[in-house]
Amino acid sequence: MECINCKTSRREIRARGYCTKCYPLILLREKIEKWTFSTINQIPSHLYPQSPSYYRVDYFKAIKKGYMRKLTDRLDACRYREESYKKGTDGISIEHMLRRLGKRLSRRYYADRHYGHASRIDWKFPPEQKRELYRLLLEIEETIPWRGLS
Repeated sequence: MECINCKTSRREIRARGYCTKCYPLILLREKIEKWTFSTINQIPSHLYPQSPSYYRVDYFKAIKKGYMRKLTDRLDACRYREESYKKGTDGISIEHMLRRLGKRLSRRYYADRHYGHASRIDWKFPPEQKRELYRLLLEIEETIPWRGLS
């Protein structure tokens, strides 16, 4: 059975046809869709950058739209990564993966070390090896806990 969003069969299907990675994002998106300016004090403080009393309606709408966009982007990224996991990828995707992992390890040093290696990866690795390398890096990235919306 595959996830409705990312089409993975690697993860367990949690509810409504979504995997354990997509389902919490779907739930959060549904909660945010229900936000209204009149219920602003019920929004969890970790999702709202400042005290709600400082905001006007237009600020509230912009913040809500921003959170919705980030969740949609995250769901799209899950779908893209799973597609690359199945079909294979190119050097630039592997470079971006290395840079993301580097940023999680150490903000600047490791992230900058892998800049500009995409062509080197494309030249040195055949498609099967690039697919396996991407799979390994994705599995490493998936074991690192996600810290929520930034």
